[in-house]
Amino acid sequence: MVKQIIKFTLCSLIISLCQCITLNKDYLQENYENLDELTVLDLSGQHIDKIDSNTFISLPFLRTLILNDNQIHEIEPGTFKYLSKLSLLSLNNTQLRTIKKNIFKGLTNLATLIMTYNKIDEIESDAFEDLPNLENLYLEHNNLKRLNPDSFNGLDNLKLLDVSYNQINEIDDDTFEHIAILESLNLDGNFLKKITANMFKNLEYLTTLKLDRNRIKSIDSGSFKHLSDLEDLNLNSNKLEHIDRTTFERLENLKFLYLADNKIDEIESDCFTDLINLTLLNLSKNKLRKIELNTFSYLKSLRYLILNDNQIKTVEPNSFESLVYLRTLLIGINKLTSIDSRMLQGLRNLEVLWFSFNSITHINPDAFHDLESLKLLDLSENKLSEIDAQLFKPLKSASLIRLNGNNLNTDIVSFVNKSWADGRDFWLINIPYLKNLVEENDYLSDWSQFLEQFGNWFLNFDYLLERFLNETFFSLDSETENSKTSDNFRDL
Repeated sequence: MVKQIIKFTLCSLIISLCQCITLNKDYLQENYENLDELTVLDLSGQHIDKIDSNTFISLPFLRTLILNDNQIHEIEPGTFKYLSKLSLLSLNNTQLRTIKKNIFKGLTNLATLIMTYNKIDEIESDAFEDLPNLENLYLEHNNLKRLNPDSFNGLDNLKLLDVSYNQINEIDDDTFEHIAILESLNLDGNFLKKITANMFKNLEYLTTLKLDRNRIKSIDSGSFKHLSDLEDLNLNSNKLEHIDRTTFERLENLKFLYLADNKIDEIESDCFTDLINLTLLNLSKNKLRKIELNTFSYLKSLRYLILNDNQIKTVEPNSFESLVYLRTLLIGINKLTSIDSRMLQGLRNLEVLWFSFNSITHINPDAFHDLESLKLLDLSENKLSEIDAQLFKPLKSASLIRLNGNNLNTDIVSFVNKSWADGRDFWLINIPYLKNLVEENDYLSDWSQFLEQFGNWFLNFDYLLERFLNETFFSLDSETENSKTSDNFRDL
């Protein structure tokens, strides 16, 4: 007899180390008593390759059924017809190839269906018509090449559709017409090459659209204009080369726009005109060469602007002046050679400024004049040979300034004395913050010892910098605090 490990607590049953091949009602009734009140049944990893149509007849109150990690190549119509109260069905990694019509008959209260990591390459027409209350459908990591509009018939209440990491290369204009109240659509990791004008025309309630890691090279004018409720648009890791003024029209509610890791070398003036509520814009890892005066002029709500890893040589004066609420500006790994007096003008709420890995040789003494809220300034890995003694005076809130990787020859002791002359608690490293770290971690017992050991332009503070970033840069306030945001920051 095969050994079974059973955890049976009131309404939950988890079966493991069972070698049953065909699952039927007799197996459950013969091995387990009093299943009438069972609400959770987990049959993961049971080597099940077939389920008889009457298997679940004695489980009228079952609400959660998990059949993950089995070998169920096919599900017969009517298999779940007795599970009218089921709200979650998980068929993850079960070797399924086709989703046939009528296999979900009886699941009138199912809210979440998980069919990820299978080999599904076909969804028959009306396959989900028996799921009127389904809200979440997960089909990622399958072999779908095309979405049939009739496949989604009956899903009138669907709010989340995840078909990421399939092989979808084309989407017809009417594909989503039967799931009109959809709020989240994930198409990451597919083979889409183009976004057509009417691809998303039926999704007026959509708030999240993910198109990361496709092969998108062009976006038709007005492709997103129907998405008036859209808040999060991810186009990272595609092949976009150009953005024009019609690309993002009518997206007045958009808050997060990710365009990193494309081939964008030009952004038309006024192309962000309608994005009046945009909070985060990520343009890192592109081929931008110049930031023009009106590029960001309409982004009045922008708080995080990421321009790292481009080919930017020029930033026109006052290009950021309209970004009055900007808190973070990352423009490292570019080809800047100087910071003039008007590049950063108007950024009175800026807290994080990242210029590392450019070729900066000169900074105008008035360059930081408006940066009264700045906490972190990174000028590391540039070509600075000298710094004006008054350069950092306006930085009244500064906690950390990085200058390592330059050619500075300033007398550090003299510079520290001058910086402390007015009684301010400020230096080229974060005096109050790092002092607390030292004391908390017993890293060095005496502050003077710290200065003596690290008075050489603060060369190795990666650990401390990481701690600093975790507590400032990645600590978004309640308006933008969201896992999707921090996930996108990790790749900067």
